[in-house]
Amino acid sequence: MMERTAEHFTVEDFLRIPQEMRDIAQWVAWRAEARDGKTTKIPINIATGRGAKTNDPATWASFDDAISYWDEGAGASGVGFVFSEGAGLVGVDLDNCADVLSGKLNTEAMEILDELQTYSEMSQSRGGAHAIIRGALPDGCRHRRGGLEVYDRGRFFVMTGWRMDNYPEAIANGGEAVGSLLRRLEGGGDPTGQRVRPAASARSGERYEALLEAIKFDPNAAPDQTKVRGLCAMTPKFQRTLEHNRPDFKDDSPSAYCFSLAAIALNAGWSVQEVVDLIIDFRRRYSMDLKLDRPDWYLLHTILRAESANNMSAASVTLEEETDADEETVLKNLGAMLGLQQLGYSIAGFYQHGMQDARFWLEIDTGDESPRVVPIGSSRELRSVQGLKDLFIANFGMVIPASVTRARWDNILQNLMRVRQVKDPDIDDREEQVREWVESLCNTWARPFNDEGENRWELALPTRSPFKREGEIFVNAARIREMLMRDGTRMSVADITQMLRLAGLERRKVSGRVEGKVIATSYWAAPLSEFPGV
Repeated sequence: MMERTAEHFTVEDFLRIPQEMRDIAQWVAWRAEARDGKTTKIPINIATGRGAKTNDPATWASFDDAISYWDEGAGASGVGFVFSEGAGLVGVDLDNCADVLSGKLNTEAMEILDELQTYSEMSQSRGGAHAIIRGALPDGCRHRRGGLEVYDRGRFFVMTGWRMDNYPEAIANGGEAVGSLLRRLEGGGDPTGQRVRPAASARSGERYEALLEAIKFDPNAAPDQTKVRGLCAMTPKFQRTLEHNRPDFKDDSPSAYCFSLAAIALNAGWSVQEVVDLIIDFRRRYSMDLKLDRPDWYLLHTILRAESANNMSAASVTLEEETDADEETVLKNLGAMLGLQQLGYSIAGFYQHGMQDARFWLEIDTGDESPRVVPIGSSRELRSVQGLKDLFIANFGMVIPASVTRARWDNILQNLMRVRQVKDPDIDDREEQVREWVESLCNTWARPFNDEGENRWELALPTRSPFKREGEIFVNAARIREMLMRDGTRMSVADITQMLRLAGLERRKVSGRVEGKVIATSYWAAPLSEFPGV
């Protein structure tokens, strides 16, 4: 495999970075410079082209603007994210942990990423890895030990978007994982002197606490061999897993084997105690760390996760087979299949906007005053089971099980289409949708600046407001998203950008001087004649 370098970055790579990070305006560009015989990555303030500072928010920018600066060949090698105290994110840097050609991780890196179960990507050199989790580090903690570095402020990470397929696409809550990282950095022991509880939904948290009181972790535990032999005879996959012979696994880590054993045994009706005994016996047989000091790993990260995956798979079968179920039942089963019930959420409705060139979305009842809107996209995107999986990892951190195949999703869709609600059937194309956005933005949210005079167009740049210039209207995708969010519509900048492009608007790099400061940002432009309502 050829080593991938900064010259091989694409916009599509960067759009794989979780939306949660892209929505935070703490981005910089970067360039590689040789200093004292070593290559150093220098953060760039895209407004000035000079160095950015990790402690000065005035030198940071939005994701869109950083990408535009890099994409237009302004001398940047790529983009990076600045960690700050208020962002609530922790960056984990694993240096020299991967084979550059094969991408295979060393044992320690694999163990760390298996524990984190969060968005992870290969580094720019392909010899390391990054992981991002939600959380914060205690003041005065150690940040570096060997090839492991952990920061929540005062550093920037070069981001690649080269996601590692074995790990989730969304950013996970840190919880116990943060405590585990701190113990690694300190060389053992809990540096805070307190146990760090894992972050979880109220429902899974209550079940975890109940199991924690009831389950025993015996280093000499052994499962009932009669049950083991019976399950091996009934399920060859179980026997192959016990024999540590699963060439079909993309992830060959101990955690992957333990998860598979748990899922199969739970599906066969084994109790949680029996599954714990099975995993301890398996790990002991292959001289693995028994992790007896990590009940959360056994219960929360392995067994309850396997239990959840089984429930989601069962709901998908029901959703596929019950073709005459009413809307309430279909939406309930869909929520179970997508893992929303574990979060205490439910699906309030499945909607279609327009007829020809229709757009689809779900409304999720999260307990807030108004439902959360999750845009799915076009009918083509609706039919993509991988797109659905990506969507729910990004929005809720839920991993839809592999049993929801493309064929099964096609059958489920027949059920869903029966209960969909069609809104605005007379609006048939994306051009009309974009026209509504632009007119609403300009007439209600932010009056456009003009070519000249006291309200000259340059004054629009600091707030990314719309402006008119030389017979064209200029709008910013991030400002449209802000408007939609206030109206209760959740839509990513990437989706809005795609809609603007498909509607025929042109992307323009715009720069101007305001109060002695040069501001550069990205806009979308179209002839004013196409928007008579502005």
